[in-house]
Amino acid sequence: MEFREQITIGVIFLVFAYFASLGFWQLVATWQRLKALLWLPRDVKARWGYSLGSSLVALASLWFFGTRSEEIFSPGPASSEFLFFWSAGLALALVTTVVISLFLDRLRASLQGLTERQRSHSELIALKWLRGTLYLPSSGDAPWPVVCMAPEPGAGIESLEGVAVGLTESGFAAFSLDMSSEDSWRYPDALVEFPQAIAYLDGRDEINASRVGAVGVGLGADLAIRAAAEDKQIKAVVALAPVMLAAHVRSGLDLLREMSYPEAIRWSRVHQRGELVTRLGASEHVSDLDSQPLLIIYGEEDRLVPSAELDAFQRTMKVKLIPGQGRRGLERDTQVVSLITGWSHEHI
Repeated sequence: MEFREQITIGVIFLVFAYFASLGFWQLVATWQRLKALLWLPRDVKARWGYSLGSSLVALASLWFFGTRSEEIFSPGPASSEFLFFWSAGLALALVTTVVISLFLDRLRASLQGLTERQRSHSELIALKWLRGTLYLPSSGDAPWPVVCMAPEPGAGIESLEGVAVGLTESGFAAFSLDMSSEDSWRYPDALVEFPQAIAYLDGRDEINASRVGAVGVGLGADLAIRAAAEDKQIKAVVALAPVMLAAHVRSGLDLLREMSYPEAIRWSRVHQRGELVTRLGASEHVSDLDSQPLLIIYGEEDRLVPSAELDAFQRTMKVKLIPGQGRRGLERDTQVVSLITGWSHEHI
């Protein structure tokens, strides 16, 4: 085989290795439930992920071995050269997989957010000392009870639109704090977010500020617990996947089961050393809630809070575990939204 033919079959093998590796990474992602690599939504049954990965490998193999059998079995590139092309294809496929997974995840979130915005009556609040979105019911008599919500650091206010829509459809107003900037999470500045929101809502004629609840996600849940412990105007709290202990703040491959690669990088930076977790002291302030009911919700597949500690939480607090869910996206789960609205109706 001439040098030009060797290069040709090498490049063709690289193309084969690339597309076969795309399937390989989907098989690995499905097996390990790695959100950072999955192209299909997490709630889709595993068999579809295995089918997608197997199909990509099979199609690439059929194309390569079906159209290049003569060149494959002729003397050609050395095995070390094939190993180089295979490694290159595997690496390129990994990068492509991460990029496509991130794009599809954002596309699904955008489409869901668009649907939720179309169902809601919202108003952007942009004051010097307070930023957020106020969602009001489209029917019913004002003034309405209200739920203040704090998202996970790094997440936009749109991440809680599903909860907001569920609340407004149940006769509650909802105020989602905009805490997307890093300054919002500096201690002790973060402690003023809920009091400032409640003070603002107290001046709105449509809001019944004597009936206020709090919802938080991740560190936002820690903040909601701390806020309720210090402000008895908050009647009830729902905490989604609170961090609770600094020991739960750790990076590693388990993060990639919960989030995309860029999200994992941002999460690690925001939560560096768990300093904010320690200062908020959510686990220590649970006992200060007095008569304010607290519902804690975790996904059964949460990789950051050990199962032994979840068992310990369940012995001392009201904890609900959601099957098939991890940490990320918990606030978009329909069962979680129903739990929040039911808890709010019962206790606010």
